[in-house]
Amino acid sequence: IHIIFKLPDHLGTHPHPLTYVKWFTALHHHDALTGLYITNCSTQNCYPNVSVVSVDHFVCACHLQGSCGRQISTDWTSDNVLQ
Repeated sequence: IHIIFKLPDHLGTHPHPLTYVKWFTALHHHDALTGLYITNCSTQNCYPNVSVVSVDHFVCACHLQGSCGRQISTDWTSDNVLQ
């Protein structure tokens, strides 16, 4: 989820907040080192696969963690690696 928002009044009403969602590929393979699932950003016609979804459609939350190999760079901060 990139953003949670409400439509302006002039665009109509919606009973729940809306979210802008960037989709990821299905979970099929595990990383040998961590045992965690490997996933990638989903694309459609070479563009990111995104949707606007009402929050009442969410079933559960998940957390995605970036792959950093065996060492994590000390140059990484929340200002330069989080999106």
